[in-house]
Amino acid sequence: IPYLTHKEALLRLSAVMVGGLLPRHEQSQLLSERLKDPLKSIRIEAARGLLNQGLQSHNQALFTKAFNELVNANQVSIWRGEGRLNQAIVSLTMGKWLEAEKDLLKSIEIDPYFEVSYINLAEVYRQQQRKDKERAVLKKALKNLPKSAPLNYAYGLFLVRQQQHKEAVAYFELANRISPTESQYMYTYALA
Repeated sequence: IPYLTHKEALLRLSAVMVGGLLPRHEQSQLLSERLKDPLKSIRIEAARGLLNQGLQSHNQALFTKAFNELVNANQVSIWRGEGRLNQAIVSLTMGKWLEAEKDLLKSIEIDPYFEVSYINLAEVYRQQQRKDKERAVLKKALKNLPKSAPLNYAYGLFLVRQQQHKEAVAYFELANRISPTESQYMYTYALA
């Protein structure tokens, strides 16, 4: 934990970024201290890490200020697919599913070759048990990015959840062929 207060800003930033690995009761206490860090990037990461934490009232004003900095930072790059994705992740963390869905759809519209947005949108639909939407998003993604190992893998997992095991094997095989050094793809393909 000494890195959260280290004089080197990059070490403080790195410590805040992995703050989610701390036990929940320690996250709130330790990350709250970084809400008043002199560097904006550290305050933003602290706010991101505290989105679902119950903050003590004396930290609420600091959190609100840092959270506004986070939203403003996302707004700067909202014209890019990645910027929309970042805002969608904030919305997801806060449990705002509809806002996240809108941002992910916009991200895909802006950048139809940014695979992470498809994967996150499919996950939103999976969490909501909207199988038809999940399938449609993954199919569209594979149409645009047929050589994407993560997308082939994600679609294979979707097929497994639909009890379509034989069909899933082909997607796991393709993901493994595209990224043969990715152990998760290799392991899943071997199991399949």
